[in-house]
Amino acid sequence: MREAFQYYEHAQSFDKVQVRCWRRGEHAVDLVSSGGHDAMFPGRKVFPVRFLLRHYPVRGQAHGERKVLAERLQRFDSEERARGWHVQYGHHGQPSQDPGTPAGASFLRDSASLILYDPERVRLRLLLETRRVEELEERLAAWEGGGGAATDRDGAGGKPGSAAYERLSRELHARNLEAAAERERAEALGRELDARHREVARLAAELDARNREVARLAAELDARNREVARLAAELDARNREAARLAAELDARNREVAAERERAEGLSRELDARHREAARLAAELHARNLEMAAERERAEALGRELDARHREAARLAVELVARDAELAARGDDLLRLRAELEARGRELAAILASRSWRWTVPLRAAARRSRGH
Repeated sequence: MREAFQYYEHAQSFDKVQVRCWRRGEHAVDLVSSGGHDAMFPGRKVFPVRFLLRHYPVRGQAHGERKVLAERLQRFDSEERARGWHVQYGHHGQPSQDPGTPAGASFLRDSASLILYDPERVRLRLLLETRRVEELEERLAAWEGGGGAATDRDGAGGKPGSAAYERLSRELHARNLEAAAERERAEALGRELDARHREVARLAAELDARNREVARLAAELDARNREVARLAAELDARNREAARLAAELDARNREVAAERERAEGLSRELDARHREAARLAAELHARNLEMAAERERAEALGRELDARHREAARLAVELVARDAELAARGDDLLRLRAELEARGRELAAILASRSWRWTVPLRAAARRSRGH
């Protein structure tokens, strides 16, 4: 809004009746008699410097036609207008500046007839032209417009006397001199303000460069953040892979334990086979002794001996097969025993480590907590 409307005009007399901020006291405040514009109560003291009010009553031709012509002028009460209210839109009877706009409805103003808004100058003007100065100018203008030379005030409420007129003139002249001095100071302040504005422009350019640098750094930071996010995702994938490998290792450990149990079973079976083989070897030896003793009866028992030889050959073949199987089982057993010894060495290294010794109290406490 402030960028679109950079020009203004001084407020007219009916726009200056704006006393609507007060400190609450013991008396009731009358707002009805002034239509809400002038707060009245006993003992009121109005602040001499007017507040700065930036009012945008009409913001364009279409807005003005709708607000003023279609809405406001049609509903204003005649009695209230007779009291001097609702006069802010009475000047719209002038000819239109736009040929396409009906006469009396122009809401457009030439910027050449307006004042470029300078907040510092406006605030200085409000400080110089206080309510007291406005009152003196209005009273002096009213006396000068009364016509003729000033006379003493009569009992019928005539014009003010020359003494009061001269006093007001001197006071207004003093105020004007003071205002002139303040204007000179304001011009010096204006020059200083221009220098400050140039410095502000330089700082703004520097700030803009800094902002571009910050934007570049922000973009770089965003890229770094995306890279960190990518690395975090990759790390998460690596963690999931590590978890998978840990689960696979645990499965392999369980499989090794199962194989160890099976090897122990095979070892027990191999021991039994060895005992059986020893028994058979002892029995064969006894049979050989018996055969040597019974050699004399060999001729008579030849056929029986041949049959026994064939049985022995079959048993020998079976024994060879059993020996081969036992040899294979023995290799497996040796491999398993070697792996068991390696695991035993690892367990011994763990038991001999500092961490194992240092955590003895913790394990003891854990066993006690489990009731072992």
